[in-house]
Amino acid sequence: MNIKLLTRENIPCWYELSWRQKKPAIILKIHKDFIASIKPIRIREDAPIVKTLKEQFKFESFAGNFNGNYGFDNAFVRVGKRGNFVEFVVKIPKVKKWTGEICGDCNGSGKQKFLDLRRDCFHCEGTGKECIFDWQPAYAISASFTIFTTLARFPGIETSEPFPQLITVNTITGSDMHGGSLGGEYSIPFVKWLTSLFGTNSVPEMVQAMKIAYNRMLGLHKFDQFHFRASVDYESGWLNVSCPGNACGLNPVHGAGYDMKRGLGYEFDCHNVDTPIQQITLLAGLSALHDRARKEIKI
Repeated sequence: MNIKLLTRENIPCWYELSWRQKKPAIILKIHKDFIASIKPIRIREDAPIVKTLKEQFKFESFAGNFNGNYGFDNAFVRVGKRGNFVEFVVKIPKVKKWTGEICGDCNGSGKQKFLDLRRDCFHCEGTGKECIFDWQPAYAISASFTIFTTLARFPGIETSEPFPQLITVNTITGSDMHGGSLGGEYSIPFVKWLTSLFGTNSVPEMVQAMKIAYNRMLGLHKFDQFHFRASVDYESGWLNVSCPGNACGLNPVHGAGYDMKRGLGYEFDCHNVDTPIQQITLLAGLSALHDRARKEIKI
C-alpha cells in the first residue's frame, strides 16, 4: 500500500468536521467508502486502547462500528446519511453545572476574604450558589475522537469523493498535563486558501465558534474573551490559534515555513492543551474554519 501525505498531495475526502452553532455541536461526516473499507478492522471493545481509556475514565460503553452511535458512552450520535457521508452529531456538553444549593466555600454570601479584602467568591463567582464540574461527557468526546482519528490517520483507500480532504486532526486523551493535546495537517488547497486571509487580522468564524463552545462547557468570564484568537499572520498561510489557558493554542510545527514557501500543505501542533475543554474548543474552531473553506475553495 502506498501511503500518500496530505501535505504533499491532494487526496479525496474521507472525513470532514463541521460546526453547528445553534444547539452547539461538532458534526463529524465520514465518507461511505471509508466506512466500507474499515469494516473488517473496526476497533473492538476489548482492544487495548479501548480497555485502557474505559478503565481510566470509567466509561460505561464503547461502540466501534458506524451502524449506530459511535465511541464512548454514545458521544457521537449518528443522525443518518447526507449524500456520500454518514453524519454524527457531537454535542458540546456542559461541564460546569449549578446545583442550586448554597456554596460551601462562602456559605451563600458570595464573598470571600483575601488579604484583608472582601471579593467575590472564587468558587461560585459571587452567586452564593454551589457549582460542580462534570468532566465525564467531555472526556468521552475526547476519547472518542482519539479512537476515530487514530483509525482515520491514513485512510488506506481513495474514496470516490471529487472534493479533496482539507484538514485532518489527531487527538490524545489524558488527565495530566497536555492530556488534551491535538495536532493534524492542512492540505495544499487549504493552505493556499489560508493565504487569502492574510491581512484580515482575524478569522471571526473560528473565534466565534470557540467562544460558543467554551461558554457552553465552562461559562465565559469577562476577561476570557480576550484569550480567543485566530489569525493568519504571514502571507504564506501561517495560522495561529489561541483559547483560554497558559499560552494554549495551535501553531504550525517547526519547519512548516519551509513547506509553505514551496506551496505545500503543513502540519500543525498544539501548546499546553491540558483539558478536554480546551481540546473541544479548538476542534470547534477548526470545524467552523473548515465550513468556510469548504464554501470558498473551488476545485
